[in-house]
Amino acid sequence: MRLIAIAAIGFATLATVLPAGAQSGLDRALVELEAYDYPRAVASLRTAADDGDRRAQRILGFMLLHGEGLYRGVAVDRAEAVAWLRKAALAGDEQAAWFVARLDGSHSQGFAAR
Repeated sequence: MRLIAIAAIGFATLATVLPAGAQSGLDRALVELEAYDYPRAVASLRTAADDGDRRAQRILGFMLLHGEGLYRGVAVDRAEAVAWLRKAALAGDEQAAWFVARLDGSHSQGFAAR
């Protein structure tokens, strides 16, 4: 519980300490996710993902994989999701690699229907 409180304080501090121009795409996306502004978060994540941020690539891939089911205003785009997850995995993101393994392997049936 304490860790959640610390994380919430961190997000709030991030939003107030960094001026909008100084925030990275990922920083902006995290603030937007915290505010449930998913379409804006996707745009910010795309910017950071295009710049090579593997965490942004993973989060963007996950959001596009699940779309409206979890993120209001975000359309499912499985092809783009898998592409971002693969990029993140190739860059060394272990969580993205786990998702890619599940999507490529026998555990992918749950995702294929989306």
